[in-house]
Amino acid sequence: KIDNLISKLNKLDNIVYAEKEPIYKTTYVPNDTYHYGTNKWYHTQVNSEQAWDLSLGNESIKIAVVDNGIATEHFDLNVFKERDVADDDDDATPPETYNQNQSWSHGTHCAGLATAEINNSTGIASLGGNVQLIAVKATGDNQNPDFTYYGYAGVQWACENGANVVSMSYGSENSSNAMQELINSYPEIVFVAAAGNDSSSTQNFPAAYSNVIGVGSVDSNDLRSSFSNYNVGFPWIDIAAPGGFSYGGLLSSVYS
Repeated sequence: KIDNLISKLNKLDNIVYAEKEPIYKTTYVPNDTYHYGTNKWYHTQVNSEQAWDLSLGNESIKIAVVDNGIATEHFDLNVFKERDVADDDDDATPPETYNQNQSWSHGTHCAGLATAEINNSTGIASLGGNVQLIAVKATGDNQNPDFTYYGYAGVQWACENGANVVSMSYGSENSSNAMQELINSYPEIVFVAAAGNDSSSTQNFPAAYSNVIGVGSVDSNDLRSSFSNYNVGFPWIDIAAPGGFSYGGLLSSVYS
């Protein structure tokens, strides 16, 4: 009878308004091992926990991480598909571990931030929660892990194999007409790319391509990271997201 009572109260001249007090649910906090304190500063900054109240993500969403390699056997990654376009095989795992060469863990680090499994009492929680990973290795085993050599082939393979989002954490001051045309050919896919870490306003590609979301870096105070590229003139960087080096950087997965 509460609704009936409220209706009668609201008809009285001496009542400004009558209403039910909402019952609030606690903000969702996953049980992942390292999701606490300053370890999760970047989640706190973008209100991940409030977003997870609305949705924990869905396995039907596939995020392709095109990078130098991704440790697909990592216990905190939920891999849907994998491909090494550089070496033409189906193993996206880097040739060396984090302990052997930290650069080879770049892709694994990026994949964890976007897609690490959530609420599994293990590792970290990703922004994507329950999304699935498409791991695309675009650097050959015998090439320099600080470079991505087969970006076009990697993005093309991801687009042809179910990606809803393609993440590209690499860049060059040189552009490619073919790459722009490839991106334009998939209007239903969200393309995201790093703006770059050169503390420069020079356009970086793929971030500066049309139909790509270019992402700069901010620290825990929401100020531009000292290394992050930035806009001057043409606004090729669209948004900013937490990056290093606050609290030691972004805690994520590595290949070890």
